[in-house]
Amino acid sequence: MRILVTGASGFVGQHLLRELLSSGDHELIGGTLTGPPTASATLTAEEIARVKWVELDVASTSSVSAVVSSVRPERVYHLAGQSSVSRSFAAPLETWDVNGTGTLRVLNALQQLNDPTIRMLLISSAEVYGAVPAEIQPINERSPLAPTTPYGVSKAAAELASLQSSAAGALQVVVARSFNHTGPGQDERFALPGMAGQLRRIQDGEMEAVLRVGNLHAKRDFLDVRDVVRAYITLMEQGDDGGVYNVCAGEAADLAALVERLVVLSGTGARIEVDPERFRDVDVPLLVGDPSRLRTLGWLPQIPLDETLRDLLRSIGITPVEGTVATNLTSGDRPLFGKRVVVTRARAQAAGFSESLRKMGAEVIPFPTIRITDPTDPEPLHRAVADADGYDWIIFTSVNGVERFWQELSASGRDTRVLAGVSLCAIGPATAEAIEMHGARADIVPDEYVAEAVIEALSAETTLWGSRILIPRAEVARSVLPTSLRESGAEVVDVAAYRTVPDGPDADEVRRRLLAGEVDLITFTASSTVRNYVDILGAETGDALVASIGPITSRTARELGLSVDIEAAEYSIPGLIEAIRRFYEG
Repeated sequence: MRILVTGASGFVGQHLLRELLSSGDHELIGGTLTGPPTASATLTAEEIARVKWVELDVASTSSVSAVVSSVRPERVYHLAGQSSVSRSFAAPLETWDVNGTGTLRVLNALQQLNDPTIRMLLISSAEVYGAVPAEIQPINERSPLAPTTPYGVSKAAAELASLQSSAAGALQVVVARSFNHTGPGQDERFALPGMAGQLRRIQDGEMEAVLRVGNLHAKRDFLDVRDVVRAYITLMEQGDDGGVYNVCAGEAADLAALVERLVVLSGTGARIEVDPERFRDVDVPLLVGDPSRLRTLGWLPQIPLDETLRDLLRSIGITPVEGTVATNLTSGDRPLFGKRVVVTRARAQAAGFSESLRKMGAEVIPFPTIRITDPTDPEPLHRAVADADGYDWIIFTSVNGVERFWQELSASGRDTRVLAGVSLCAIGPATAEAIEMHGARADIVPDEYVAEAVIEALSAETTLWGSRILIPRAEVARSVLPTSLRESGAEVVDVAAYRTVPDGPDADEVRRRLLAGEVDLITFTASSTVRNYVDILGAETGDALVASIGPITSRTARELGLSVDIEAAEYSIPGLIEAIRRFYEG
């Protein structure tokens, strides 16, 4: 296989070449503006010699055309680009020319070969999503493009140009939206390598034992670069033509805690000090992606972040202090310090909950027992949304229902304006916030999140008799609410907006940890998470306690043979977090 890698001498490019060299008998061509690496922390001299290096400037049409016509690649990993967000503000035109127009030059040159079997992987970025509220993270590939930086805009443009080529049948294109990644060989312009570089200079006696940092109040979805390049190869081989895939871990790491860990591993004893010259406001305090689509291809991250930090230090000449084990990568109030907590919530909704547990000191064990997917029969939802402006009330019982409703509304070519004459009811503050994200506002948010409270709140606001009410919710849900509304004289359309299906990855590992007494708490956020947990693992909880989001979920747990030790007084994720906090604080 003849493979062209643009940006081949860069941080990710070298790791990708190493992985390709070890994974098959390929003819590898490394396109680079600066020539082959010489004093590399990644590729060895022998590995460099096994790659054919060519000069390639994606900002030059003639350079791109000459290389592509000469090499005639069968596969192209397009990594070349201006990769610094901060530089994009100082040099927006350069960023656009390299990332946006540069990608178009590569696409045009490939199309000139008249071979629709050519396959290109475009390396894009999570920056295309912009500032996404924490309540609707982790971010999946259906999230709208709303970049807030020149870098993000240039990457969004590159995506659109690439997907247009795919749609036209000119060549096959797969888009990888990469979240944060780090590892040996990364430039010190980036946060963690920059900190590691300071620690090396402290160790060498070149500066006092003070690690100067900027704003560390951010949480990011980090992967080891070696897991990232394995994902790229998986996408090249198995990704759908025209498909877009998040490349991420699905879990947020606290940047402050990562830096603290680097200091411990370095053995320097450095004091961390905020430098006003380095401090910048954090526009996006939380950025975490949903890797579910990529994981369906069989990819899983293999390298723990703690090992990444160790290898980062080793690559710059620091021998990590052995015997230091990371118990947690968070900071702050820690009533759950040292506790191991299983989170059974769907991966696409677990980020905020998991992060709150980590902030209390927990080691989170993700075990999403449910996955959110389309309803078995989508037609009732299609019809209901088509008639959205014909209802008096729409009752949203969850964030999932909100998101699926607005996705369907958008797919029908309409937007929030059609709801101008419709009143909205939200069950819980998170659901209300999700509605606000779509430019609407809930008219009612009941004080309690049970059917009786909803009916009482509606009755105080309107006459239920004769009202047309739509309830877009889970395919399998309790009938109490629609039945009670009908008994009050309302015409109720109860439609499945989504369904939850079992999703129990790493079941054997969770079972092993339960039996070994390595789990302290299991959390359930809905009856479906309990049912699917028991379907996958049985009623086995080992020595772990059980925490439930409310009485309905608790009842399901007890019916299935589980004991419930903690129950939220407020039937919401914040309520469950508070109940867990109070329990462990005593």
